[in-house]
Amino acid sequence: LTGEIRKLNRNCPEIYIKRDDFTGTELSGNKIRKLEYSLMEAKDMGCNLIITCGGIQSNHCRATAAVGAKLGLKVVLLLRGEESKKTGNYLMDELFSADIHYINPSTIHKNIEEFFPFYENMYKEKGYKPYLIPTGASNAIGSFGYKDCMKEIIDLNGGEDFDGILVTVGSGGTYAGLLLGKEAYKYKGDVVGIPIAGDGSYFNHKVREIFNELNQTYLDEAIEIPQSWIQFIDGYQGRGYAINEPEDFDFIKKVAGLEGLLLDPVYTAKAMKGLVAECEKGSFNHYKKILFIHTGGIFGLLAKSNAFN
Repeated sequence: LTGEIRKLNRNCPEIYIKRDDFTGTELSGNKIRKLEYSLMEAKDMGCNLIITCGGIQSNHCRATAAVGAKLGLKVVLLLRGEESKKTGNYLMDELFSADIHYINPSTIHKNIEEFFPFYENMYKEKGYKPYLIPTGASNAIGSFGYKDCMKEIIDLNGGEDFDGILVTVGSGGTYAGLLLGKEAYKYKGDVVGIPIAGDGSYFNHKVREIFNELNQTYLDEAIEIPQSWIQFIDGYQGRGYAINEPEDFDFIKKVAGLEGLLLDPVYTAKAMKGLVAECEKGSFNHYKKILFIHTGGIFGLLAKSNAFN
């Protein structure tokens, strides 16, 4: 429960925080919920190597490396960027003994997953059976993790306390999973996403892709999500993924001082800034209680410590 943050804007409804940054230490954040299902599938298929991708400070890559070490699965990470000082998630990738390959952003035509076939064949030739996980584990199988999260929300006082759920959107899987849970558990409130890379149009398409895959591969009965359920608020991406302005760090410091709550610069700080700004505009006046899902990312904060004055 937060109260002090409302002093930043008195138009805010009551704001509650679901602490998915408390999913563990090494596994901290939303990624482990999606990996639970992806890696179960990998084990069921007899795979012994995981290939995935992300930015240098990817929370998903760090979580994959950690759980791979726990399960005895070799993990291969394709990181967008070049070798640099080891800090934050990037340091932990190495501590968890992941194989790291650096992908120059200038060589990426669409997304980093276009390099999967090359590395899949490389490791097959070494005798491994690879399993591929897209950026953020944002695919159909991963979305079941946030269907589970929605059940937890519903089970908390019947879920009726919260008429809106707000979450940051970085690759789309967490948001799609919450919509899957909204349908499964008949949640009557809104699920609102704040993109921190890309925009609402892109993520609308991404959510539709995930549901198409769910319907074709995993669900006995197809689900059609009404367009009215898909709600994104643009304008808080800044200059793009993992790119921050000085005011982002001022906001992180202010929230930490008011609440004792740490936000990360890539995901949750931008989303919480969006929440406060939308309250200022009156966008959330129709809500009484909003549940903000803290999706983790704290190790990325450590990687940007020099940005704080």
